[in-house]
Amino acid sequence: ISLAYLRELFDNVFHDENELEIILKPFDIPILASFPFFKNISGENNEDEKTNQFIISESFRNLATSLRFLNKNNQETNVFIITSTKQSEGKTTLTSLLAKTLSDLGQKILIIDGDMRRPALHKFFKIDNIIGLSNLISDRKLNYKNLVKKTSYNNLDIISAGIKPPDPVFLLSSERIKSIIDELKNESYDLIIFDAPPSLGLSDAQLISYYSDLVLYVVNMADTNKKQFKKTISKFVSKTNSPIATISNRSKV
Repeated sequence: ISLAYLRELFDNVFHDENELEIILKPFDIPILASFPFFKNISGENNEDEKTNQFIISESFRNLATSLRFLNKNNQETNVFIITSTKQSEGKTTLTSLLAKTLSDLGQKILIIDGDMRRPALHKFFKIDNIIGLSNLISDRKLNYKNLVKKTSYNNLDIISAGIKPPDPVFLLSSERIKSIIDELKNESYDLIIFDAPPSLGLSDAQLISYYSDLVLYVVNMADTNKKQFKKTISKFVSKTNSPIATISNRSKV
């Protein structure tokens, strides 16, 4: 009994999705998708590797399908943000691959790096980050059309984070960000996806969520602290009017 108590006291990570569902139930937040954990994806052309890649690909397609069903109002353009509790939960990778999957399915996607603290999207898509969202918000002379860049994937455009500002919260609290999003909605995009910073101790994602239609919250089942997650998701629920759904990453199957 003592050993069990000590384990429960110090073992604060999730072991399965049932534990995640218990925390989410009072907030009526669903688990929208689940991505499995693989010890190694080597890129080798063998049967196990092909199976892993197939499972991952199908997981993203299932998520893309679920997102379509969430568009109850049949809006021409949806704005989603993707966040997590802390760094290194796979948020940016999931954001990038989801955007690619949706573009492969024929939707026109704009992905925006809203993490002006630790920008990473430009690295995934192998583009420069000389000028981007932070510049667009702070300089009214800039036109967003000159900042949108094509990626190597059809139907997928990107706005990088831009130069690191001294106070991202100040920029995201301004009226300028709202007008930018309104202007982007008038473009021919089916979906605008923000890769937002982690939410533990930061308000950036909450501020962006004021202008979004859905918050996708990534939970890394391998090392997310349950207490930190519960505290952060509770605060997020109280601060935003946007619907929230979770994505479990690295789930053990």
